[in-house]
Amino acid sequence: MKKEMIKILINGKFYYEVDKPEDVLLSFFQRDIDIYSLMSIDAIKQRITSTIELINELESILTMKTKKFIKTIEDTINRIDKKDVLIGFIINFILTKEGFGLLHGFGCATVEKASKGKQKVKTMIRINPEKQPIKVIKQ
Repeated sequence: MKKEMIKILINGKFYYEVDKPEDVLLSFFQRDIDIYSLMSIDAIKQRITSTIELINELESILTMKTKKFIKTIEDTINRIDKKDVLIGFIINFILTKEGFGLLHGFGCATVEKASKGKQKVKTMIRINPEKQPIKVIKQ
């Protein structure tokens, strides 16, 4: 049995078709990402909130996992108070849903050679090199 697709209509015209309710949010993010830089943070939040309300209208097909996921996204967006951080969150969300998210658990360390070829860690830099460039300085 083929799963029924969710059709997204904007102003009565067909826009997009998705198979999961959480992908509705993704499709709106992808559509609006170009104009977010022109909007105020309140306008961006209002647009996202109205999209989440639209998704919540699909209650008959929402699972508990999807409801929790949508609620987490909504809470995160409401806590963000800087426009660049909000846009960064949206971009990371889009990349993650498309399978190109950031790799977590990576970092850098300054090491020195110890006896018998072993290395000793001097300092740990606890940043993700994918998010923040690291300038390597030879000591």
